[in-house]
Formats: sequence, C-alpha cells, structure tokens
Amino acid sequence: MGYHLVVVGMEAKYYNSATYDDLLIVKTRISELQSRGLTFHYMIYRDKTLLAEGATKHLCINTNRKPVVIPPRLFNILRDAKTK
Repeated sequence: MGYHLVVVGMEAKYYNSATYDDLLIVKTRISELQSRGLTFHYMIYRDKTLLAEGATKHLCINTNRKPVVIPPRLFNILRDAKTK
C-alpha cells in the first residue's frame, strides 16, 4: 500500500532473566492509537513469571518517508484489534 509503521521510540523494563532454551510467551496489545501512529505494549512471560515488559511507538510514513495519517482501512483494523 506504500505505507510503513516505523519505530520512533521504545522502552523496556526487565524483571527476571531468560536463557536460550526457555519457552517464552509474548503478549502484545495496542495501548494507544492516534491518527498518525500507535503504541504497542508487550509483556514477556516464562510460565507465569513476568520477565519483561515494554512498549514501542510507531509512526505511519509514506514512501517518501514523510509522516502521514494512517490509511482508513488499516486504521479500522487497528482500532478493532485495540478493542478486543
């Protein structure tokens, strides 16, 4: 479609460590949705132990790398995913 969601910011908090062979569960949700961007929030677990959490902020850009409004079709998909 000619649009990209680029990462413009991120934060992370680490509570416990993981090792290479650990089976991890990553839960992701959209915590903020605006006309030009959104924020994903992540929680990483091993069994029921929270290992880390964080967030990434994304901005919608066009092929010229200019910020643009998220196309309505994609915005509606993201809005519906945020409410679930």
